[in-house]
Amino acid sequence: MSPRKQPPTAHLQYLDLYQSQQDYIEQHSLPVLQAQRDFALEALNEYALPQLGMEDWQRTDVEALYAPDYGINLQELDLAPAGHKQLPQYSCDLSVNELTIKASALNSNYLYTHYANQKRKLPEGVFVGSIKEFVKEYPDLAERYYGQIAEVDTDGTIALNTLFVQDAFVLYVPDGMELEQPVQLVQLLHAQEPLLCIRRWLIIIGDRAKASVLVCDHTIDRTNFLVNQVAEIYVGDGAQLKLFDMEENSHQTHRTCAYFLRQGAESQVTLAAYTLNNGITRNSFRTRFLGEHAEQTLGGVAVTNGTQHVDTFTRVEHIKPKCHSTQLFKNLLEEQSTGAFSGRIFVAQSAQQTEAYQSNRNMLLSSEARMYSKPQLEIYADDVQCSHGMATGHLDEEALFYMMQRGIPEHEARVMLSVAFVGDVIALMPLEDLRDRIESIVRNRLLGKEPTHCSQCGKLIF
Repeated sequence: MSPRKQPPTAHLQYLDLYQSQQDYIEQHSLPVLQAQRDFALEALNEYALPQLGMEDWQRTDVEALYAPDYGINLQELDLAPAGHKQLPQYSCDLSVNELTIKASALNSNYLYTHYANQKRKLPEGVFVGSIKEFVKEYPDLAERYYGQIAEVDTDGTIALNTLFVQDAFVLYVPDGMELEQPVQLVQLLHAQEPLLCIRRWLIIIGDRAKASVLVCDHTIDRTNFLVNQVAEIYVGDGAQLKLFDMEENSHQTHRTCAYFLRQGAESQVTLAAYTLNNGITRNSFRTRFLGEHAEQTLGGVAVTNGTQHVDTFTRVEHIKPKCHSTQLFKNLLEEQSTGAFSGRIFVAQSAQQTEAYQSNRNMLLSSEARMYSKPQLEIYADDVQCSHGMATGHLDEEALFYMMQRGIPEHEARVMLSVAFVGDVIALMPLEDLRDRIESIVRNRLLGKEPTHCSQCGKLIF
């Protein structure tokens, strides 16, 4: 007889913390954030945190991930060393740095680096920065969009985020506006004690508008961090968005991240996550088409070693006709690391002439690495073109032998083949300098060399 599964308990400490700090949170909270807390509290109390073995959580033990007693900086205390400012400056050594609109976050607090320091101005109507400032300029938009698509009643990590969030990064591009420079958001983790960091994004791209976003995550200290990140992304009719999320943290940093995306008719979206260094990462992509002739590309690369773990979950919902989606996720796994992919394409009966493709390819670079893949199709329409595929294997020995015969050392040849394996996902990045940097980081990870991150963004400058 199998042992009885123990009831979840990790969420209880967060319920207790919220109840003990509820008065303080309410007194210092924006109304738009506060409006969602009661629903989130009810959901977390009822559903708890996801347990290992649940349908969408087969391979990541979130209960164990959230069980340690992490601190939450609810009072936004200065976590920097004594005598220093709380908010850092940062420096990026890529040439694209001079062509970006910059924003930064220290732990859970978002800061827009104002154009007065960059000798240029934001286009009229565009907003980049904290929701604390956004509600002053666009209160109706904040109320209309915040908390509307994040599914707090299906995922306890979303409920926890919504319960404790105190700030959010906002990008708003009005109808018809093309943002020529990409927005670069650098998110830094810095604390002397273990910390749970609550992060939230709200991205609103108006009809026929266009924007690109680059997010860079860095851990400054070797403290244990747990990041709970939720992104709500709205892309209007005929709009375009390219968003790239680069995770370059430490082995002591764990992350659960959920992207919620809604796309209007004739819109185009590319959303890719690059996990280049981490402890445990769970990335969830939940997307839905709201109009016809929309296109979407989801992608991801993960490079893992040691006991690192990366879990990717996708659910792409085709509920309108004549839309196109592509998913391409690849993993390079070394030593005892593990990976997981669970992807579902849902096609409603009304979504005729849908084209949807899903591919998960994985390379095991050691005999102890493990990969678990579960591609799924759920189709209720008959006039569709849909496919899914999964393959997990080792390096091509014939190609390896060919390269060694031409004088390339075996280890270097293995690295070259591995980098080439993930090259098509890296190629989704439109910025050439950054593509080269990602390839360099992947190569150094596999060679065991430094740097294995963007060294300049990894420095905290007070």
